[in-house]
Amino acid sequence: MSQQILPGLVFLTVFTSIYTLLHWPIFSHTALALGLGRPGRWVLRLLLALLILGPVIHNLNGRQVSFTALITYLWMALAFYLFLAGFILIPFRLLASPRAFSLLWLTVVLAAGVIVGHGFLQARQIQVRELTLTTKKLPPGMEELRIVHLSDLHLHSVESQTRLERLIRVLEPLSYDLLVSTGDLIEAGLDRTDWRPLARRLAAIKPRLGKYAVFGNHEYYAGRFGDQGFALDFHAQAGFVVLRQEAEKVAGLIQLAGLDDPAFGLRRNRARTVEFNLLQRLDPDLPAILLKHQPQVEETSLGLFDLQLSGHTHGGQMWPFNYLVETRYPRYKGLHDLGGGSRLWVTIGAGTWGPPVRVGTRAEVVLIRLKAE
Repeated sequence: MSQQILPGLVFLTVFTSIYTLLHWPIFSHTALALGLGRPGRWVLRLLLALLILGPVIHNLNGRQVSFTALITYLWMALAFYLFLAGFILIPFRLLASPRAFSLLWLTVVLAAGVIVGHGFLQARQIQVRELTLTTKKLPPGMEELRIVHLSDLHLHSVESQTRLERLIRVLEPLSYDLLVSTGDLIEAGLDRTDWRPLARRLAAIKPRLGKYAVFGNHEYYAGRFGDQGFALDFHAQAGFVVLRQEAEKVAGLIQLAGLDDPAFGLRRNRARTVEFNLLQRLDPDLPAILLKHQPQVEETSLGLFDLQLSGHTHGGQMWPFNYLVETRYPRYKGLHDLGGGSRLWVTIGAGTWGPPVRVGTRAEVVLIRLKAE
């Protein structure tokens, strides 16, 4: 267990160090704007210290779903925008009068609060995005196959039952044949008391052709910090068939091939070979969908699948992180023609990680209409 937890502690230590430095302009500007003396500054330091340590405390005790967790992670979003503004405002602090700077900083705090509040509401509104694609490979007489693509729900990240219920309310009115999850359905955590009811609630969703899933990096973390079989057990109880370097022909209509996230330890060269060998065995006369959590495309696989479904990026989740995400994943959202008859669809995801906030993005599930040409 110590070998499993140690990497997590290292991550939390590095994260907390950076997160602490991020609060320096927030403390300095706020103390000046409010005209705080020594006692007031110590109270502000204590408050910020509690907020800084909040993510560590919640990760270590496993209680990611609580009112204090909500405050902790909403503050994380607010602190990020205050840091950006505070850094930019350093020259104004040197040039403007103390009173003028105080008014400017308080205006910035109010504006950041409005942005984060709107982002919180935005993250709670899951939209249905429709994607229509055509294929010559549907069996004779079948005009359309409907697939719901779900990714990055992150159950148990700040929210639990409420997030799942919002998803179910969105799915219930839809007419579809198949549900696929491309990873991060669950969040890593040590408090597992409410997982079985969540799994049972998901199990009540029963599309005609079933439910299939692959593991994302957070399914790996869920095992890393606890029971190694937990993610698999949860998906099984929720009614998902998990494809782990496996392929399955569904009702003789479509083929699904699924791979674990790279976090599970399959090296890139080996993963490329495994993917190629898996896809090469598929029936070329049926539509082939490749399920991978991260939108990584292997050139050797092009032409062997019709559509790759991925997530992971959250579309950046909070502006301006989308620019950073795009540097790591050039195809970080939307539909991409890869050539050779292969396409990639990257969803921005149904949930959130860290702050339950979306700025510049919307939570989504995707209804894919695969139509016969």
